[in-house]
Amino acid sequence: MNSFRSAALAAVILLPLAGGAVVQPAQAQAQAPATPPAAAPTPATVAPERLAAARGLAAALNLKGMIDSMIQAMRSQMIKQIQVLAPQVKEADIAAVLDEAILPEFKAQSGDFVELAAAIWAQNFTVEEIGQLKAFYDTPIGQKSLALTPQITQQSIAVAQGWAGRVAQEAVAKHRDALRAKGINL
Repeated sequence: MNSFRSAALAAVILLPLAGGAVVQPAQAQAQAPATPPAAAPTPATVAPERLAAARGLAAALNLKGMIDSMIQAMRSQMIKQIQVLAPQVKEADIAAVLDEAILPEFKAQSGDFVELAAAIWAQNFTVEEIGQLKAFYDTPIGQKSLALTPQITQQSIAVAQGWAGRVAQEAVAKHRDALRAKGINL
């Protein structure tokens, strides 16, 4: 079970929260940006009044609740990714380790993410702008927007995947001869 726990931890560490795909070391080098992205702000690097306003916005957005929901939603993808890394381990055992060890760590530290997100907002918006955002999210339409965002996101992802697949097929069909001339047989 120790090797399984190591594999589980490795999978969780390698899983990007948004994409869920495991990036192998060789792929990571190939995908590395030419210039490193700017360092994200931390709560210690932004003005305290902006950070306080941004914390209020995070509360209005129920960001901690959203993160906790996202963590639970990641569970099935994590199980699949760990099964790839440790195919000899039963799905029930993977689920047990996730539920007992990994996911509780994410949930215990979700407040840290809220603080980091607040610092990002604080760096990019003035106190007045953050107040305007919070005022919007406190309105009925702002609350409706928050409530519908997960559904809209899922629908948008499905539409984007269908669109991307269609465009890719059309592009390959249109440029098949040029691709073949370069040794790419799709």
